[in-house]
Amino acid sequence: MRDYVWALCVVSVLSGVLLDLTPEGSVKRVMKLVSGLVLLGLSLRCLGGVELDTDGLDLTRYQRIEQQLLVDGGRVYEELDRRVIEEEYSAYVQQRADAMGIAVEDVRIRVRWHTEGGWVPASSSVILYSAQDQERLAGVLAGELGIPEERQEWGRTDGSQSVAQTP
Repeated sequence: MRDYVWALCVVSVLSGVLLDLTPEGSVKRVMKLVSGLVLLGLSLRCLGGVELDTDGLDLTRYQRIEQQLLVDGGRVYEELDRRVIEEEYSAYVQQRADAMGIAVEDVRIRVRWHTEGGWVPASSSVILYSAQDQERLAGVLAGELGIPEERQEWGRTDGSQSVAQTP
């Protein structure tokens, strides 16, 4: 039991240090969630190592709960992975627009799971300050990310929609 408590303390301190070093934003939010899940897993493992009187406990019920937690943790990991990749694609498009001298207010890239594994860009939503730049940026979305024009959604800061098609 002492070893589990010691490990819990070490992981807690390490998580705290890593969170302090992580810059603000989506990465920090992911780190908080992962740290919490690691601490929860370690705590559950600690409880699993304690010898209890099992006469009154329904062990199969606890095993089902454990399995459900593992499944839910896997789903949370997949969702976080998807969101991080969407943010990375969005940041890439923003950087490309900046390099091309295109003023963009907002970029959102949505991804889908590819049959061969991995997240690939599926659609986009871009809000521009100027409609003249739409065609140039549409070429980046189609040519570099593989998002066809029919799945590119465009808006302008004045609220008008130039193309509004969704997947």
